[in-house]
Parts: sequence; C-alpha cells; structure tokens
Amino acid sequence: MSTSVKIENVVKKYGDFTAIDKMSFVINDGELFTLLGPSGCGKTTLLRMIAGFNSIEEGTIYFNETAINNLSAHKRNIGMVFQNYAIFPHLSVYENVEYGLKTRNIPKEERHKKIMEVLKIVQIEALKDRMPEKLSGGQQQRVALARAIVIEPKILLMDEPLSNLDAKLRVQMRTIIKKIQKKLNITTVYVTHDQEEALAISDRIAVMNKGKIMQLDTPSNIYQKPSNEFVASFIGISNFLDAKVVNDNALKIDEYEFKCNFANKGYENVKLSIRPEQIRISDDLTKGLKGEIVLSTFLGDFVYYEVLLENGETIEVHEYTQTTNKIREENKISLTFDTENLTVFTNDGKERINE
Repeated sequence: MSTSVKIENVVKKYGDFTAIDKMSFVINDGELFTLLGPSGCGKTTLLRMIAGFNSIEEGTIYFNETAINNLSAHKRNIGMVFQNYAIFPHLSVYENVEYGLKTRNIPKEERHKKIMEVLKIVQIEALKDRMPEKLSGGQQQRVALARAIVIEPKILLMDEPLSNLDAKLRVQMRTIIKKIQKKLNITTVYVTHDQEEALAISDRIAVMNKGKIMQLDTPSNIYQKPSNEFVASFIGISNFLDAKVVNDNALKIDEYEFKCNFANKGYENVKLSIRPEQIRISDDLTKGLKGEIVLSTFLGDFVYYEVLLENGETIEVHEYTQTTNKIREENKISLTFDTENLTVFTNDGKERINE
C-alpha cells in the first residue's frame, strides 16, 4: 500500500531566517514528486522535515491521515538515499542491503530472499560479495537504492542522489530509478537542483525559491507554461523581451507586430518569455525582428545561434538540423516567433497572463 504525504502550513526557521515559509501541498500515493530549486531554496530542509531529521516550528506533516510531527525518524518507515551514498565501507554489498532487515529482526531465510530480489531489481546481484571500495560510483548508488527499498518503506526520500556521478551515468541512473519507482509504486520525494533531471524523472515538480513554491505542476506544464519569470529562467533557456500591448490580440517589439492571445487587463507593457526553439530565422528582412548572428555553434541535433538585435539585446536561437542543411554565418537576419507557445508575463515578471 502506497502512502500520500500532506504538507500543511509548514514553517521552518533558523533564528531570524525562514527556510520554509507556510508551505502547503499534497504528494499523491505512488507519485514521484520532485523538489527542485537553486541552492539554499529549502528543498533539502523540507525533505529532512519529512524524514524526521529536522523539527517543525509550525504546521503539520501527514502520512495518509496520520500526523507525524512528533514521530521519531526511525518510526516513520521511510527509505533514504543520500547524496554521498552513505553505504558502510566495512560491509559487502549483500551485508549493506541486509543491514536494515537485521535491525528489524527479519528471519534469515526471509532476509536472503528479499535481498536477492532487490539486488536483481537494481541489477547488481553479481556484485553481492564485493566490498564498496571496489565498486564504481554508479554501483555504489545502486547499493544505496537497494538498501533503501529492501525494507519496503512507505515513502522513499532521495536527496541529490545523482550529483556525484558523471553526466552519462546520471542519465542511466535516473532511468533506472524511474523504472524501479514505477515498478514498486512507492511514493517518492526526490530533491535535485538539476532541471533536466527533474523534467525527465518526475510525475510532478515543485519549483522552489527562498522557502516558497513558485510553481507546482507537471514537467510539461512547468516548461511550456511557467507561472512567473523565475520558473521560466530556472527551467531550461528563456529569452526575455519587453513588448508593448497593441490590443487584446497583438503585441509589438520594435517594428515587429504579432498576434498573441492573453488576458489583457489594461496592460500597456508586458514581458515575453521565448524559448530558443520557439524562434524562426529568416533571410527576409522585410518582416520580423531584425538582428545579426554573432555566434554559430553546431551541437548535433540543433545549431545554437547568438543573435544581436537592433535594439542592442542579445538572444539565443536554436535551429534544428532536420529542418536546415546549413549553418548560418554572421549575417543580417530576421526573427519571428512561434506565438502559440510563447509566454506572456506582467511587466514585473511575477504573473503569467496567457493560457
């Protein structure tokens, strides 16, 4: 049986500093839920509050309908995977995974069955007798994961579990974690500062900043429909441009006027968030936003361009190689936007005002 987690008006303070500020949300049964944000935003603090390692100044945390504020960490039935793995160096792979079962007084035969099952799930059964010093980083991470899930916890907590691995191994491990989480249907709270990792692995993401949630949504909505400028800038690459409101269906940047549906409440000026892949390059200088290519970089599936606009601003543009057979050189071009997908914010960037 999986477990939901309810965070209700939770506050955490360190002296005068508020690390978690009146936070409320629900993590659903069997969900892989990610806390994402820059260093110091409060994501690990909140994870440790769920785990029972940090006290709660105000508010309540529930596992299903049970308040767990005053429940000791060892009684919460959680599995924890740390950034530094925290596996015992003097114990073999088998003994590391066995540790939590022994402390729960599980009979030896049952322990062995559970251990071999979980080692097979994380694909390291052949390494059961190896010592940690002879394991790669990825193998050590699998041991830590196996040790966390073998006790059949109600909730799995993962704190930056892949940050010590190289880029290629991180991609492999995040795929493994996602598959295992879905197979076991275990409610998982995952902490990372890596936006790509969060988008790839999560059912839902809470983007955090300064102890508050900036947006809680699915990965696709967070990328395609960011709720404010912070989210748009933190997730992926965004170009931000100021625009003037022409009417309810049109905006204007310099001489480039284009239609864009948004909730106009008398705005005169707005801010646009435009992803590099939402911009089209043309040699036709009679339309669009005028600019000059100052840098071209071939990156395999797309070409990266840095474009200096006539108004002095610089933006990034991606042109995918399946749509072009050339790399544009430093020359004058014009830009138009995929207006169906760009984001319109209030002029201060605090609120999204289009669908």
